[in-house]
Amino acid sequence: MTLILFLLIFGVVVVAHEFGHYLLHRNKYPNGIKCTKSDIYNNSIKKDIETDANIFASYLLMPLDDFRKQSKLYSFSP
Repeated sequence: MTLILFLLIFGVVVVAHEFGHYLLHRNKYPNGIKCTKSDIYNNSIKKDIETDANIFASYLLMPLDDFRKQSKLYSFSP
């Protein structure tokens, strides 16, 4: 994978994550959310907020039905 492709994919994931924050948290936190790396690891509320945004991004970028269809094409082993 080239660096440009990696950065493009990473950028899409970041945008989807931030879009999740906007849709899920804009009413509860109208002035925005400010957190540090330490908050993400040590503050359960901010950790939950980040988890919400990550889950939203994953569902947006790979809907469950699509994932199921594509995963049937491959065999997975532990």
